[in-house]
Amino acid sequence: MLDQLRAVSDAWLTLPGRRERAFTLGRWADDYIGRCPVFTLESSTGEIVAFMNVIIDGVPGEATMDLMRHTPDAPNGAMDVLFAGLADYFRSIDKTSFSLGMVPFYDVGSHPDDPLIERGIRLLIGHMKRFFSYRGLSAYKDKFHPRWEPRYVIYSSAIALPQIALAIVRLTEGNE
Repeated sequence: MLDQLRAVSDAWLTLPGRRERAFTLGRWADDYIGRCPVFTLESSTGEIVAFMNVIIDGVPGEATMDLMRHTPDAPNGAMDVLFAGLADYFRSIDKTSFSLGMVPFYDVGSHPDDPLIERGIRLLIGHMKRFFSYRGLSAYKDKFHPRWEPRYVIYSSAIALPQIALAIVRLTEGNE
């Protein structure tokens, strides 16, 4: 099964804009995937066309997934079907919440009363969408109507914020 999952992952990486990332998403590794429960969507011939792996995130009662991969010819909505199946499974094992994971910079600098430096970081990140785009990821997750919970970065000086933002982008894009 690992060979089939790797083939799906490799095919997914051929899609425009897809690449291995890090920090907020896992990367393919045989030993990593081999240790995780994996949910698959299969074609009528039994071929795996999409998968998600389940991870423990350390929050009591919560479950989440990490890698979300599909073949280029997977049916439209394949990942949504996996999400629904995974949510049903989590409910059946008494999980009370399902984390969709993080979206770095989701809400940073989006309010008119936010500090100028945060609004500046939002502009900077917006101009880097060729390398990092949180908007597509947040749009996908928003359709499930999640309850967004903020995550914070503690910093000693506003001068450090642009460097911190760039470091997060580098980590997220797998350039650590």
